[in-house]
Amino acid sequence: APTKQSQAAVSQVQWLSSGFSSASIASREHDAQACPEIDWERYQDWQWGYSKGLWHSDQPATGEVTAEQQAQRRANLIRTLSRRITGNVKAKTELKDALNQWFIQLSQHLQGLTARVSAIGQKIDEDLQSACDDMLAGLEARSSLSTADQVSHVRSSLGPVWQPPQETAILELAADSLDRSYLDMRALYVATAARDRSCGDTATYPLEATEWRTYASSVEKPTQRTAAPWPSMSTGFTPENIRPVASTEMTTDSPITPAGDRQPSLDWPAAWAKLAEFAAENGADIIGELCVSPEQDAAIPLVHNVDVEEDTVSTSNEAWAAVLAFVGTPDPAMVPAMCGRMQDVLNRLRLCPTALPRVRQGLVLLAQATLGNVLDPFSFAPATCQEWLYPAALLEHGTPLRGYLASSASSSSVVQVLLSQGCPMAQIGEDDADISELL
Repeated sequence: APTKQSQAAVSQVQWLSSGFSSASIASREHDAQACPEIDWERYQDWQWGYSKGLWHSDQPATGEVTAEQQAQRRANLIRTLSRRITGNVKAKTELKDALNQWFIQLSQHLQGLTARVSAIGQKIDEDLQSACDDMLAGLEARSSLSTADQVSHVRSSLGPVWQPPQETAILELAADSLDRSYLDMRALYVATAARDRSCGDTATYPLEATEWRTYASSVEKPTQRTAAPWPSMSTGFTPENIRPVASTEMTTDSPITPAGDRQPSLDWPAAWAKLAEFAAENGADIIGELCVSPEQDAAIPLVHNVDVEEDTVSTSNEAWAAVLAFVGTPDPAMVPAMCGRMQDVLNRLRLCPTALPRVRQGLVLLAQATLGNVLDPFSFAPATCQEWLYPAALLEHGTPLRGYLASSASSSSVVQVLLSQGCPMAQIGEDDADISELL
């Protein structure tokens, strides 16, 4: 049974709870009268938006990449690779330009070295000759056999420091250094021409053929002529792309030539002899006035050496006389020596372009065809100094032309043999005696 004390405690608790509840009811009624009505839905939305980031993050977990991040990474990678590729291409171009400039400077130094050595040697010879003359004048009063022998021995050392073969080798090295960046594309041109012919007819050229022969009494430039540069019938592979009309009509009564009775194929010396005959007949005039192309000057800068101009012209005239003598009495055994002479003339002209207007046209044509730098000698129509001296390099680099240079090999058997077979070239200096027999 509850005691009196426990009953008193329960009554006190009931009294307190009833007092609090009445007070809370009174306070709510007072607040409802004093404050406006609260939008509980808006309050719950605000509370949810404020507290939703406390227990959950919108950032992706480790290892998860959004599409935007992937696109950004891809763009950064592409940008980095683009800069890398551009830098490598620029570095390669700068390296090539630096090498070209280095070869040009090397050619100039070698050329200057040749002229300087020759000048120094002449000065030494003049002083040595003067000393020997003074010595001989002193020996007139008192003769001495040993001294006279010494003077005669000293006089035997007079002469150039470098012999002609050595000087020619230095000039060839200088010309080769100048032309080092322009590789010989002869085999590539022949393969390309053969592939083009195997695919069908030759396409029409956009340029019109011009005549490569000029006349000394005329002021016309080679590029202003419209006549065909070849004296014979068109072959069908000419720039006009005109198919020739058959000059011989086959009848049923005419006998057919057996395969064994056909003419044998040309060898290299025979083909070169035919081309030399063509050059002698059509290239007797000098080159004359030349055009100027800023694009070609920038692509192939020329080195001018006026000191050796007369020597270059004299050497070219001697080579032309040798060509005429060879055409008069062809000798296959002389072809290697003549080829060596052609290379020597071309190297000298490249080192002294100022002598080019005074040189025969046929000589330069024959020299370029000998080295395989001309794909169609019968339509060779250069107009600038670079087109005369570096036709293959201009075609290889795609430099704009002022004249006409064929970009595909001629179908002539002579040209095909010259381009496909090797040139039996002799070294300069070994066959000088044989060449002198032609003069």
